[in-house]
Amino acid sequence: MIENIQREELNAIDVSLSYKRLMEECGLKMEELGERVGKKRSTVNNYLRLLKLPDDIQLGLKEGKISMGHARALVGVEDDITQLTIFDRIIAEGLSVRSTEALARGEKEVTIDDHEDSSVKSTQTVSNQKLKSTTALDLDVLSSIRNDISEKLGTKVDIKAKSGDKGTLLIHFEGEEELKNILERL
Repeated sequence: MIENIQREELNAIDVSLSYKRLMEECGLKMEELGERVGKKRSTVNNYLRLLKLPDDIQLGLKEGKISMGHARALVGVEDDITQLTIFDRIIAEGLSVRSTEALARGEKEVTIDDHEDSSVKSTQTVSNQKLKSTTALDLDVLSSIRNDISEKLGTKVDIKAKSGDKGTLLIHFEGEEELKNILERL
């Protein structure tokens, strides 16, 4: 079984189930299992923690709808309902692992991304804390600003606004020549 785990291209849930089975059937501790499969104890633990996720999320990981990074972020969320809510958003909005981690931590963040199809994507993360909320008007304003800057610089621009008056303006460029053009325009 150990050889099969190491040889085959298994998804994270199958690896997790195999690790669990080996521990139960062979009476191995995490450290011992880690030594036998050539992984650190923390890696084995991370796989086993995935089995605590709701069945829908495990299935999503198994089917490749989310990555191991997404799943690891979801394991840190205490209740199943919040995990499933974030899982649905990952799929619906194509959230990155980093955005998922922020959601799992309960951070308040709004991201305005410029995508290839020129559609505006906004992400508001949920927080249990009482933070100043961003209104739809604010999202429209940020989107408009992003579009104006992008048009003037001739390149993709992202705006990430957190609660309050803080945020990040990200200007993308490909190559030294494009960077020089952007700097001239600035």
